[in-house]
Amino acid sequence: MATLFAGSSRFSTDFSQVIDRTVAIASLPLKLLQQQKTRLDEQTVAFAALNGKAGALQSSVEALQNVFGSSSFGVSVSNDAAVSAKTTDAAVPGSWTVDVASMGSATTYIMTGFPATADPSTGNYITGGVQTILLGAELITLQPAAQNLRAVVDEINKTAGSKVQASIVNVGTTTTPNYQLSLQSRMLGATDITFSDDALQSTNSNGQRGALASYSVNGTTIATDSRTVTLSPGVTIDLKATTTASVSVTVSRSTLALSQALTNFAAAYNATNAEVLTHRGNKNAALSGNSVLYSLSESMRGLVSASSPSSGLRSLSDLGIGFNSSGELYLDQAVFASATAGKMDQVKTFIGTKDGSGLLSKLSGVMTSLTKTETGLLSTAILTSEASSKLEAQHILEQQERIDRLQTDLEMRMAAADALIASLEQQVTFFT
Repeated sequence: MATLFAGSSRFSTDFSQVIDRTVAIASLPLKLLQQQKTRLDEQTVAFAALNGKAGALQSSVEALQNVFGSSSFGVSVSNDAAVSAKTTDAAVPGSWTVDVASMGSATTYIMTGFPATADPSTGNYITGGVQTILLGAELITLQPAAQNLRAVVDEINKTAGSKVQASIVNVGTTTTPNYQLSLQSRMLGATDITFSDDALQSTNSNGQRGALASYSVNGTTIATDSRTVTLSPGVTIDLKATTTASVSVTVSRSTLALSQALTNFAAAYNATNAEVLTHRGNKNAALSGNSVLYSLSESMRGLVSASSPSSGLRSLSDLGIGFNSSGELYLDQAVFASATAGKMDQVKTFIGTKDGSGLLSKLSGVMTSLTKTETGLLSTAILTSEASSKLEAQHILEQQERIDRLQTDLEMRMAAADALIASLEQQVTFFT
């Protein structure tokens, strides 16, 4: 608050200086509070930056659990024109020999006995009564929105589309079309299909029946009603063509995803550590001397040294994680290759899961202690800095109000004294 005092005596300048000095002295604690708040705000920003880096580090830790999913498997098929293969998380590495003898066929037939239809979107293909499909022993009731052929096809595909496919086929000529209902079973093999209206019924003949597909696995012949078959837990194959020579299917775990995940972990670790180092040994840094830095560094060291002995592996160093000559974490590819060659199942057990056993549960525990909302080390530090800054802001406001009151009071007092002196000066001038 600027001084507003303006006296008329010859001592007015002195009075103004007294006010300025008094207010300046009273403002010293205010400046200290402002400096403290600035420091706290800088700490909040610094803690948030550390928390961001630690969050990325946590994500890299959690990503270790995902490397053993379906993407971690490599699938090799010697003849992918005849057989294709895919895996899920439940897959088990192995090799199989597959021969495809027959692709099989679905039961398909066209309705007979129903009205000739020139336009499938108009007219009455069915009566207004009840329509059903008898698929094998399963009776399916239909409720078309209209009586035309297109409405019947739409209803069948909506109600029974997972079991039978309905379509429209022209059994007439181009100039004189006759559109009829065609039904095809979704599964391979000979199936009885009957379509019934109140007055009409059409059933497929023996000549329209399908046949099962036939293939063999490691010499054992199997008949199947689907061209997609389960070869092993988590491993399915699609039969695409008959074969004249055996097809080799091999499923193995790839180390690429794990290698990339460990490399990403090292990079995230280095980024977090670099953020810590910006505050260490620098007295002007926002977090210089802050105990949180020490605790964070200890936790980070715990990430690298954490152990969970399993399958001949103890810690990340056994997978090739270590420090280079510059003090940065990195993945030694030679050590990694030696540790994982033909041992990915053991590595999977060693890594474990975030909420279960293995090394990952320990790493996740360390990261949770750092970043968990409201209770983690860095989260708590941010909340504490923010709360302290708000408290300092309140103290600054209160201190400023006290200074303003002091200045106002001084100006009133000095104005009264100056007015009295000015009056006396006028009297002296009058009598002299």
